Amino acid sequence: MEILRIGNELLHQKAQAVKHIGVEYEKIAADLLQALHDGKGIGLAGPQIGLMERIFAIHIEGDVPRIFINPSIIETSQELVIFEEGCLSIPGFIEVCKNLSKTQLKHLVLFPEMEIKNTAPAIAAGLLYIDWANDGQDNKILVLTGDQLISPTDVFKSDMAAAAALTQQDKLVVFGLPLDRQVTENNIIETTDLLSVPPEDRSYKNDIEPLIYKANITPNRAAKGTVNYYRNTGIYAFSSQFIMNEYQKKAPRVINPFYILTAPCENSHEIQKGIRIVTNWMGVENAFKKTPLISFENAVAEKCGQIIMIKASFELINAGNWDVYAGLMEKESKNAKNQKHPKKSRQTPESEVYRTGSKNTFVDSDIPVALVEADDLIVVIRSGSPGIAMIAKKGETGKIQKIIKQIEDSGRTELL
Repeated sequence: MEILRIGNELLHQKAQAVKHIGVEYEKIAADLLQALHDGKGIGLAGPQIGLMERIFAIHIEGDVPRIFINPSIIETSQELVIFEEGCLSIPGFIEVCKNLSKTQLKHLVLFPEMEIKNTAPAIAAGLLYIDWANDGQDNKILVLTGDQLISPTDVFKSDMAAAAALTQQDKLVVFGLPLDRQVTENNIIETTDLLSVPPEDRSYKNDIEPLIYKANITPNRAAKGTVNYYRNTGIYAFSSQFIMNEYQKKAPRVINPFYILTAPCENSHEIQKGIRIVTNWMGVENAFKKTPLISFENAVAEKCGQIIMIKASFELINAGNWDVYAGLMEKESKNAKNQKHPKKSRQTPESEVYRTGSKNTFVDSDIPVALVEADDLIVVIRSGSPGIAMIAKKGETGKIQKIIKQIEDSGRTELL
């Protein structure tokens, strides 16, 4: 029996309650358990085998197999631990932030971007925070994208170990994937010479030596399929002192507003659900306002003469999801309404919406929106130049990648 993998549209749909449990469910339960055992997992749900009903099987080592029909979550634990993801539909992926133990949480700091200014100011602010928190010691930094899943994790870790060795040589390490389609300008990596890490500099053990190139981020479009060009994954590795110096040389307007801040202290943080969050760092919001809106690629990477590209052995799957965003915002809005003295939420969109009917529809818009019997939708509108709107059925926003491909093919990349 085939187990559906991430990307299958059925996995984005809501399963229906089982209305009748008859003799036929004995075979369904047996098939579910067999698929679970064949996949060497510990749990499997109906939608993962194409059965859109609320049923799942669990078989934990040392216990008897169990079948759950129409289950409900009645209690959760506050204690979390890090683990390798065991879902058979997304094999090899790893959960990180939300699955940390209490001890590991002590080392986790969430630093929300105070104002949307693209990646260069956000990375600059994070660098200064790390520098102060570690008393100016040089640190190896890994920058990951927030909307992509990485697989397989063992290969990813091997590539990261190679990157760590290269950061000791004051290099900006990027990770490239072969071009499978035309991509936007700052997503292009041009490679030149094939390099190798001297044995004495290898602090990692790889079964296969990674392909490493001297490279640069090019502002020119690359011809599809050209062997010297790669797609930029947006994942970077560097030493903190090296890249701070690069900011000073290449993009002082981006990093200098943060240098004038006093070091963050304990009062600069709040604890929420065991996680330290930077909420009251004096002056940081004004510092963000003074920075230009610019990407890390345009501000630093394109101008850096010390770029090394590792040809990524891992794969990336885009997991950016408006459904998740809508769910979080709706939950936050609901919680705020239930408070006697609700705090104004900086994240919650304050959209002006007029509706008749239109149940369960989420709107994030900077212009007024009128809804007429428009149920179960996600509506996102931006009135800037150029303006653009996205209207999607809830549970289907994962298909936005098809629209992005159409926009890229039409040459209207300014819409993205």
